[in-house]
Amino acid sequence: MWKFIDDILMMFQDCFSRSAAHKWFTLITSAFIVRSDKLGITSVIRDLLLSSDCYEKMIHFFKAGSYDLHKLRQKWTRIIASMVHKVTINDRYILVIDGVKQSKEGRRMPCVKKMAQESETQSKPSMIFGHLWGGLGILIEDEHKLSCLLLSLRIHDGLKAMSKWCKDIVCESHVIEMIRDTISAFVNFDKDIYLLADRYFLSVNALKLIDEHNNNNSDESRKIDIITKAKRNAIAYLEPEKKQRKTKGRRRLKGEAVKLMDLFKKKDTSFIKKNLKLYGKNKEVSYYCIDLLWGLKYYRKLRFVLVEYDNIRSILVSSDLECDPEDIIKLYSLRFRIETNFRELKQVLGGFSYRF
Repeated sequence: MWKFIDDILMMFQDCFSRSAAHKWFTLITSAFIVRSDKLGITSVIRDLLLSSDCYEKMIHFFKAGSYDLHKLRQKWTRIIASMVHKVTINDRYILVIDGVKQSKEGRRMPCVKKMAQESETQSKPSMIFGHLWGGLGILIEDEHKLSCLLLSLRIHDGLKAMSKWCKDIVCESHVIEMIRDTISAFVNFDKDIYLLADRYFLSVNALKLIDEHNNNNSDESRKIDIITKAKRNAIAYLEPEKKQRKTKGRRRLKGEAVKLMDLFKKKDTSFIKKNLKLYGKNKEVSYYCIDLLWGLKYYRKLRFVLVEYDNIRSILVSSDLECDPEDIIKLYSLRFRIETNFRELKQVLGGFSYRF
């Protein structure tokens, strides 16, 4: 195992302009694997029996200019793309994005801000002070199970103050930052991508950014399509009727409005019943598929799949109009895999801890 880990760490050597910085990177990464507590840099020194003089040197490593975090993430993505067995559906890899909010007690920590907590768990307060993290992962599988392996994990909010003195930091919304992380990782893969996201990421800005990337991509045969979920009050539009030649005025962009939840009333006549394997269990699912225009002043055609099982109703959305409705349902059921990573990072690895 240690030989395998050492081979992986040595692959990052070309990301550092100084060999000493790479040695510190290898040392600290190894320490995070074997450490016995989550008390930051001091736990590295204690568990590796290092001299106390190493503390300041480690602090300087995190501020060093001999490496670039973007290049490190790109290298990690290329390693994953070349080594692991990736899940494919319709000859596409599957990436997953999600955000996680981690509360912090210190009000003067960098990037800490006041945020609303949307979780339905009663034990969590409605407002918290903390960090907003954005995670990007890829679905992989082996002989025993399917899991999500993180490619990127960054703080996506509270950067306004830092952007004033650091030109490399750009303040964008959490949704836009997540799409940009996906596009950045996409160049390292040789196939199309299905991007799984929760309903928070169904926005006009996200669709515009994905469409802009697909249109400007030099390899037109490769593209990104998002599969997500719509809110219960979502409204879509039929395609506009074709104007007669003699009619004056500009062409209409949309047709009649459709309340998506009202389509569940067609259940008796239009819904299809199938047995699908969701969340590891066989479930009887009723679904109805329809292509409609969505997005105020954008009116992008999307595929909507209305799903009902176990008295649960959901409206799934895909930007790929050729994707089979049953594949859309199965794909969205895999989205929760990234939440397992967040749980392990928080409870086992201490990945969201403040270390300085």
